[in-house]
Amino acid sequence: MNFYRGLNSKEVESSRAIHGSNILSPPKKNPWYKLLLDKFKEPLIVVLIIAAAISLLASTLSAEESYLESLGIIAAIFLATFVSFINEYKAEKEFDILNKVKDQALVKVIRAESVGEGKVVQIKKSEVVVGDYVILSAGDQIPADGTVLEATELKVDESSLNGESKPSSKFAEKVSEYASAFSPNKLYRDTTISEGECIYIVEAVGDATEIGKTARHATEITGVQTPLSKQLSKLGYKIGKAGMLISGMTFLILLIIELANGTIGLQFTADNLTHILRLLIFTITLIVMAVPEGLPMSISLSLAYSMRRMTRQNALVRKMHACETMGEVTVICTDKTGTLTLNKMSVVYSSRVIDDTIANGMAINSTAFLDGEHIIGNPTEGALLNYLKEKGYSYRQLRKEAVIEAKIPFSSQRKYMATISMIGGKRYLFMKGAPEIVIRSCAITEEDKKSELETLNKNWEKGMRCLAFAFKELDSSSDLGTIEEQEWAAMLQNLNYCGFVAIQDPIREDVADAVQKCASAGIDIKIVSGDTSKTAIEIARQCGIWGNSDTLELNSITGEEFAALNEEEAMEAAKRIKVMSRARPTDKMRLVMLLQKSGEIVAVTGDGTNDAPALNYANVGVAMGSGTSVAKESSDIIVLNDSFSTIVTAIEWGRSIYHNIQRFIYFQLTVNVAALLTALAGPLILNEEFPLTITQILWINLIMDTLAALALASEPSDSEVMRERPRSSRDFIVTKRMMKGILLYGTLMFAAGLFFLKYEDILHPSSGMSTLYLTIFFTFFVMMQLWNLFNVRVFGTSKSILKGLGQNKTFIAIALIILLLQIVIVNFGGALFRTIPLSPLVWLMIAVVSFVLIVPTEALLRLRKRQRNRSL
Repeated sequence: MNFYRGLNSKEVESSRAIHGSNILSPPKKNPWYKLLLDKFKEPLIVVLIIAAAISLLASTLSAEESYLESLGIIAAIFLATFVSFINEYKAEKEFDILNKVKDQALVKVIRAESVGEGKVVQIKKSEVVVGDYVILSAGDQIPADGTVLEATELKVDESSLNGESKPSSKFAEKVSEYASAFSPNKLYRDTTISEGECIYIVEAVGDATEIGKTARHATEITGVQTPLSKQLSKLGYKIGKAGMLISGMTFLILLIIELANGTIGLQFTADNLTHILRLLIFTITLIVMAVPEGLPMSISLSLAYSMRRMTRQNALVRKMHACETMGEVTVICTDKTGTLTLNKMSVVYSSRVIDDTIANGMAINSTAFLDGEHIIGNPTEGALLNYLKEKGYSYRQLRKEAVIEAKIPFSSQRKYMATISMIGGKRYLFMKGAPEIVIRSCAITEEDKKSELETLNKNWEKGMRCLAFAFKELDSSSDLGTIEEQEWAAMLQNLNYCGFVAIQDPIREDVADAVQKCASAGIDIKIVSGDTSKTAIEIARQCGIWGNSDTLELNSITGEEFAALNEEEAMEAAKRIKVMSRARPTDKMRLVMLLQKSGEIVAVTGDGTNDAPALNYANVGVAMGSGTSVAKESSDIIVLNDSFSTIVTAIEWGRSIYHNIQRFIYFQLTVNVAALLTALAGPLILNEEFPLTITQILWINLIMDTLAALALASEPSDSEVMRERPRSSRDFIVTKRMMKGILLYGTLMFAAGLFFLKYEDILHPSSGMSTLYLTIFFTFFVMMQLWNLFNVRVFGTSKSILKGLGQNKTFIAIALIILLLQIVIVNFGGALFRTIPLSPLVWLMIAVVSFVLIVPTEALLRLRKRQRNRSL
């Protein structure tokens, strides 16, 4: 690598002032007022607007000309639209933050220090400026447009620009004529290095880049409807249909009653029309209450809340659907390094004493850098540089004294890298890679080979990663020129073996517990690694993935062996194996595809470009925070701390989200059953009077949809879900247990309300319902919903209603808001809500009587605990 000084801090600021920042201008968005106006186009809001218009007409035709009811509906319209608008606006802001993840990706650049010497540092992609020297290798995404200065076997995926799947070859030499649309000595923002490595100088940033001039920078996050969303939409349709049927029956019953009583005549008069319109408004209001418009919001709130919490726990969700899909995962195909292990590589053994030749091979045949103690680049190569430092060698000095002439970059297919370099007038070929590959290229006696393999096996059995080295002096009298593939193959023969080093990367402390959680949750874990079988199995054993009964023949396979199997054999192997060693990208992708074909929901972890196909094909792709840009772009979730336990946390959240959505459905359907039955039976009991007014129903609907969605969506993840078996994506979201509870509590609330109404009717058969009693009934009905909210919060768990309540302050706050608003409505609602103030004693009586709804839940809980204790 030639010497490049790089920009100093003043030059960086000057460049940014002249050429701008490396940030693409976001696509134009609708202004906030248009988002708000769009809310009035929602079908349910349109129904309410029609209801308000009918109410206004009825009030105008009425002799009383009371517009309070109309104003109540209009207030409900604005409240519903405003809440929906606020949530959508907040969600859009959340997505804006997530879309900035790209600009936070780290880039290796050369920057000048105060003394003027160029130093390799890592900066954010957004901080790159015109004039920066950027160092790239396979898997890196190009941060800005520029010209190639040095290149080694460089190929770039420019499909985002030219639409071609074949990578473009790039060169440092300027080419005046070329057939392709883009210059072969230029690099362009947001394209990706497929092979090789390079240094290039940035010439355009931000909107001035090629991709910045096009419309291809639109946001990646889309409103894709997931299987769960489709299921909920179907459920909503069925509920709405049932609600319309009951509402229609209610309208007919009310019409027949009023015709029988003579309240409505057969003549076409303003008074008759007003009565019919009021019945119609009431029916429309029942439909509005029956239709579960809160379901989509409940999902959005649950996912948005979970996304924020998961980010705090180091799981950055790039695609919203991944939150719910993680809850369905049945198999995790995980890599080893950095995920199960600490990714803090250090050399713990060397089979040879380090001399100048080996030191040159480690320093020059490498793509890593050191920034103090921090490794920039490949952790394994960084461990070698730190080892050289311990032995008194300066890798920077060794690189300065060498002129690199040719290079074969490392790839997971080759499993080695090689560099040809001129050092002190002599030409050397250095090779580094998997020991079995390197030894095969060396002139070594069978006896020495056997001895070396025995030592290697001992280190592999301890879970060590081993790298071998070799070199050869080449003829330096002639120009090297371009080396063809066949020439490389010839040169990589009869090398001088330089021994190997063993590098240790201990497993993370929390991995064993996380693996145990997965076992309890019915989730299989498979390690897919490029390491040897012994290394991978040892790590699996330390993590608890590999048990005493597992065998090499049944539960382990190499990538090469797996590739040789036919489809049926491979399918069987995919199910039983726990470790796949020496795996190539195609092996990993095939494993994922076969598991999915057998009905598994697969999460895949990865950090390299070679992992991108498997990440993209998986049900949930999980990239490591330290991984390449390509891996992150192919993923659904990015684990910021590279820890396997974070993946398990994401699964816990995914399952908890699903349960929270189930709880909201459970709550809404329970209220639907109680309210619709009350609306249907109430007029029959009261002869003609509605037990609940339109504004009261709209308030109950607000509790049922918006406030309940907010309360239940904020429920934190529950560790109990990790003791359940994975759910099937084919399972209907409303379970048999839910249906029993919905019918039980819905009927119980209806029966309590029916008793309330009938009791008053018996006491005052001629005078009809008093406003006081109807206020008490309305408050009693709302309080039953409030207590039911506490019931539903712990539905599906073995917890009491008070257990963990203090951990969810949002739930407590919303419950208090509902209670306070009910007090305000009762005391100040007047004619609008058909209420009069109640005394503290009456409030206490209502609270105590409605609390009876809690009794069945607590009784069933204690009964289950007794049965469980007896079985133990």
